[in-house]
Amino acid sequence: MIDTYGYGDTWRVVSSTSYDWDTAYSCARAAALAYEERDVVAAQAEHWRIASTTLDREGTETVLLLGDEWAVLAFRGTEPGSLYDIRADVDMVLVPAPLGGLCHRGFLWALDAVWDALRARLAAIYTSGRALYVCGHSLGGALAILTAARLLGAGLAVWGCHTFGAPRVGDAEFARCLNVEAGDRVIRHVHNNDTITRLPPRLLGYRHAGRLIYYDERGDPQTDVGSWYRFCDRVRGRWEDFGEWGTDGVKDHAVQEYLRI
Repeated sequence: MIDTYGYGDTWRVVSSTSYDWDTAYSCARAAALAYEERDVVAAQAEHWRIASTTLDREGTETVLLLGDEWAVLAFRGTEPGSLYDIRADVDMVLVPAPLGGLCHRGFLWALDAVWDALRARLAAIYTSGRALYVCGHSLGGALAILTAARLLGAGLAVWGCHTFGAPRVGDAEFARCLNVEAGDRVIRHVHNNDTITRLPPRLLGYRHAGRLIYYDERGDPQTDVGSWYRFCDRVRGRWEDFGEWGTDGVKDHAVQEYLRI
């Protein structure tokens, strides 16, 4: 099962805190790979000629990919039927968050499940001098954001945090604190009508953090668009999908869609 998503052989991560398209795409591939079984992860990493390790604790799964000068830590998103994931997703009580403000209790619980085991690997990355990137799709994106916040709060560098179809993670104060500490290094990728990116609702006090890159109905990335543009584009997306199988918002959330665009 080599290159099951048709990525090709190119794997490029630029050790820079500024936005780089190749790095973002590599993080998307890592986020997709986090859904695979351990043997598939190992085979794919070998094909890419990079090292890999996996970690699974109480339903929270991670993939760590290692290059000579960089490391990419990817969290798996929600798996259908996983009771651990259901618990993490539905527990929307706001509790004190890393850096400041409040965050989603279920997401924090899912990160804590793997944190003790992850700390040694993170320590080795920092000792090696590699540039660390964190990423994830869906629930995995939420865990990547909390990981970035926790590391930044400990005074450790995070070169980039890329989320794909991630839900809201915390309140306005958490978003503000993360944006101040991370600058433009937290990148939030949203595809058209992706429903998960509008959860949990703002009515409960949740707000997004990070810089938005919005992929319109055609799949083109937009970096400076307002809410009215996104509203109209989402209407176009639903119209184009009218009569097709499935729900547009669910299909737009699929990790394969983020790879395609």
